[in-house]
Amino acid sequence: MKKVLMKTHPVAVLLSVAAAAIGLSACGSTSSSGGGSSKQLTLVAYSTPQAAFEKLIPAFQATPDGKGVSFKQSYGPSGEQSRSVVNGLHADVVDFSLEPDVERLVKAGLVDANWNQSATHGFVSDSVAVIIVRKGNPKHIQDWSDLVKPGVQVVTPNPFTSGGARWNIMAAYGAQLKEGKTPEEAEKYLEELFKNVVSQDSSARNALQTFVSGRGDALIDYENEAITDQRKGEPIEYVIPRTRS
Repeated sequence: MKKVLMKTHPVAVLLSVAAAAIGLSACGSTSSSGGGSSKQLTLVAYSTPQAAFEKLIPAFQATPDGKGVSFKQSYGPSGEQSRSVVNGLHADVVDFSLEPDVERLVKAGLVDANWNQSATHGFVSDSVAVIIVRKGNPKHIQDWSDLVKPGVQVVTPNPFTSGGARWNIMAAYGAQLKEGKTPEEAEKYLEELFKNVVSQDSSARNALQTFVSGRGDALIDYENEAITDQRKGEPIEYVIPRTRS
């Protein structure tokens, strides 16, 4: 799974990306009247890191490089955000959850082809897929096998729009292979899993909101999302499956 526990200092990540965007693109920048100047960067991202950027951006703006820089922000499902940029939505900085969503911009001539030629291969963070449950875990859900039991209602985003949904599918599939199942048996598990899925929202963030509002018994999501909402006081717990891909 590739997502949201920072491998490098988060302020340094944003600072380096934003500084590069300022230096390389005049699009979206504005100058104030008078002697000073200001620059605006447009950030287009998938839904999950919104809470992180709400802290990263002010921290960046408090640095010498961030002084006078403002941000216009857009968050949504990774695939939809990527397609929107290709179709004309202006962006100076993008943050997507899947490599194909960035490669779509490469093919459109909007991102350099060597964007992932770094020590971290273009990723700034990672996390694992976890199973979020109700407070007290009333259905006693502990592992992937519990999600296909009769009567267990599962919430996961829509894989046609959400990068997180695709990571969820790969996590569930990979876990079956690690348990010694054949690819055919792993596919059969996914079929059984989706028979229990009762909601497929457009993004991981929307799926979490649906679960918190009372829909379903279990939500497949990123661990960082579960931690964030626990800290907000939401009545949830989360389980890290014994087998992780």
